[in-house]
Amino acid sequence: MTASAPPRSRLSAEERRRKILEAAIRLFSQKGFQGTTVRDLARQAGVSEAMLYQHFPSKEALYHAILEGKVEEMRSAWDLDWGALGDVPTVLRRVVRSFLQRHASDPAFVRIVLFSALEGHELARDFVRGPRARFLELLSSYLRKGMNDGTVRDLDGDLAARLLIGMAHYVVLLREVFGEGFTKGLDLEDLSDAIADVFWRGIRGEDPEGRE
Repeated sequence: MTASAPPRSRLSAEERRRKILEAAIRLFSQKGFQGTTVRDLARQAGVSEAMLYQHFPSKEALYHAILEGKVEEMRSAWDLDWGALGDVPTVLRRVVRSFLQRHASDPAFVRIVLFSALEGHELARDFVRGPRARFLELLSSYLRKGMNDGTVRDLDGDLAARLLIGMAHYVVLLREVFGEGFTKGLDLEDLSDAIADVFWRGIRGEDPEGRE
């Protein structure tokens, strides 16, 4: 008499939902929204299409659930008292380093946003109008405080914030599209310091003693 196989434990609704989201992130980052079918998603997650629809009524709902999860992660990382982190050059280095590290640790989401932008999907617009806009607002506000006390020279804070993140985002884009070869062996910490230092030299206020 052969022993029967132990019964497989059933996943909770929350575990199954998380498994579907993980599968969706993998597929959307590889094929984009238009190239991924509900059948693909169900097969990747190991569930039936009917079960997938019980958790998410559409592919769009899955896309938005992915975005909402990332927004919460980003909000906890960015909603800080930036002034308590150090002087302006230190804060700039920490901001750029956090930006690069967050994107490097989650390349699948970077690819999803890029796919969304190329496909003209609303997820990319929602991301730009939501978490990205919030981050730029915080950075611009911090720079304006520096202008008020003379640490940062008088300039357009919104534009300056976009230029700093534009430099960092270009690094993310090239790493994702072409690999790490273009960085000439520099790690993320070296890259973030270089970006922040170049930016700081362009925005710092007048030193009354004429120091560099």
